[in-house]
Amino acid sequence: MSFRPCLLIPNYNHKEAIHNTVAALSGFGLPIYIVDDGSDQATQEVLARVAGEFPLVRLHRLAVNQGKGGAVMHGMRVAHADGMTHALQIDADGQHNTDDVPLFLARGDAHPQAVVYGQPIYDESVPKGRLYGRYITHFWVWVETLSFTIKDAMCGFRLYPLEETCALINAVALPTRMDFDIEIVVRLAWRGLPVENIPTRVTYTPGGLSHFHMLHDNLRISQMHTRLFFGMLLRLPLLLWQRILPGKRTASHWSRISERGSDFGIRFLFASYRLFGDRAARLLLYPIVAYFFLTGSTARAASHTYLERLAAHGGKPGKIRWRDSFRHMFSFAESNRM
Repeated sequence: MSFRPCLLIPNYNHKEAIHNTVAALSGFGLPIYIVDDGSDQATQEVLARVAGEFPLVRLHRLAVNQGKGGAVMHGMRVAHADGMTHALQIDADGQHNTDDVPLFLARGDAHPQAVVYGQPIYDESVPKGRLYGRYITHFWVWVETLSFTIKDAMCGFRLYPLEETCALINAVALPTRMDFDIEIVVRLAWRGLPVENIPTRVTYTPGGLSHFHMLHDNLRISQMHTRLFFGMLLRLPLLLWQRILPGKRTASHWSRISERGSDFGIRFLFASYRLFGDRAARLLLYPIVAYFFLTGSTARAASHTYLERLAAHGGKPGKIRWRDSFRHMFSFAESNRM
């Protein structure tokens, strides 16, 4: 697949550092998507000047503040619709080291199916309460994913593969506030996306603007971890299967996935049809389809997206559930049996 990355900056009232951040990023020659998340008039004016000064900037404004997650999801959908394959999310306040952008891009180009996460290296500027609180989230993310591969689920410096990520955000109601960065990490891991980690320096500017509300956001994060923990229990067989037999993801679209069946399996199904008839062969399809359903995250995502589009086209949009995708895949298998 071709590698067409862009840069994505969610912004809510960060007007002091955004010019320097964009100036540093513009040297990489990539489209820079800035999503103004309902900022005040002064910030809007700064962003308008930045967009006028730097031709690579593509400024989008949300009339009402939706939260960091809402702004990031909006930017990813727009970038994906524009033909971008990857989006490198970076904060607007200058905390992240823009010199590391080439490292993220190189890793994403080498591993196009992976999510590349920043693993923060802090200096003395980091608030100690924020630093120690992160370890609680680290622990729960490791539990929820049954893996230690994600080193930091809270760092907002990360490279997303857009096809898989947009399939997720279109299929699942993700939180739109500060808990977004964590939940999307866990859910992408549940879908089996590979993980890459890059150590990167993170600096807190004295007196810098922070939108993290100690009480409300910690409460949201606690509720999110409770929800994800029980979600992990429901997915436990699949997650254990992924840990025992990790597979390589070689294509992002279901139509480019190589055949996963075997000649023996096809012959066995055909022999069952010949010996026991159509009904027996149809019953055998249930465990076969269940196996491919549980182990084929790309096919599941493609089915989910297709069913959502079909429902919207028919004027009856609604939440697509796992059983709907299973029935879809079963119908496909049954049609190929005929």
